[in-house]
Amino acid sequence: MPMFPNSDSVPALAAVGGRLMPEKADDLLLRARYLRARAKEVLARANVVKNASARRRMRAIAVRYEKLAERLERESSGQTSHSHG
Repeated sequence: MPMFPNSDSVPALAAVGGRLMPEKADDLLLRARYLRARAKEVLARANVVKNASARRRMRAIAVRYEKLAERLERESSGQTSHSHG
């Protein structure tokens, strides 16, 4: 399953004056929302997993989804991913 809906057909990002075009920024925000929903789903599933090691790994995956969502949100506003670590 692809990470994002229709990820195989997403065109390259276009920028104007150092900022993303509005439709590209909207696409990044949509992807960020998708990742946050996935993080929430993974955390919910982790809460019912009995195996402590699996639970830790699932929580780590959820954290990575959240960090990627944050990065996409920064990029949608024209900030670089380097500006916030």
